[in-house]
Amino acid sequence: MKFATFSTDNGPNVTGHYSSDVHPDYFLKQEDGSFLPDPDGPISDAVAITDEQWSLSMAQKLRIDPDTGTAFEYVKTDEEALAAAKEEKKTEINEAFRTECTGSVECTVGSETYTMDAGEEHANRMYNGCVLQERLGANTIDVTDYYNEDQAGVSLADGFKIAVLQGAHFAQARKQKNSLRKQVASIKLEDFPGLAEAITAVDQIQWSAVSE
Repeated sequence: MKFATFSTDNGPNVTGHYSSDVHPDYFLKQEDGSFLPDPDGPISDAVAITDEQWSLSMAQKLRIDPDTGTAFEYVKTDEEALAAAKEEKKTEINEAFRTECTGSVECTVGSETYTMDAGEEHANRMYNGCVLQERLGANTIDVTDYYNEDQAGVSLADGFKIAVLQGAHFAQARKQKNSLRKQVASIKLEDFPGLAEAITAVDQIQWSAVSE
């Protein structure tokens, strides 16, 4: 790739020139999406960039090199584009994990089903509550479900089972999160015909609701 630079004497919307020795990773992107000079064409010492080719609206989107004052638009390399897609996917996975662990989980114990808060914190609360009741010599515990409704007189045996089911749900969610993030990290550009195929592979990695 190439770098397009232009004079800033008369503002950002001016005629400039292409210089092949400024930076190999930059080139000018025009409003129609094409590049100047043509990345697939011959390299010349200088290519004219007219005001029509470089509009003010496009120039305003440029970055400014702090050392030279030169304006340019940075176009990502394939490696950078893939890295960005992977980071976006990891963020998506993390968000799906958080959503999974802040929702509800159906805990079926015997013939009863309790809709409980999901997540490690709530599993620990349930377990610790059962332990406390046990040490106090009680045989039952009052359970507050996801809808803030109290289920009074639940046996401690069932209370511990509810805590186990909550904990198992969280463990499955965490396992899936780690597995998906590893899949994302394993995708490398050299393993695919091109960038599009690599990004498609990233996009195909999707969160699945944890079975209860």
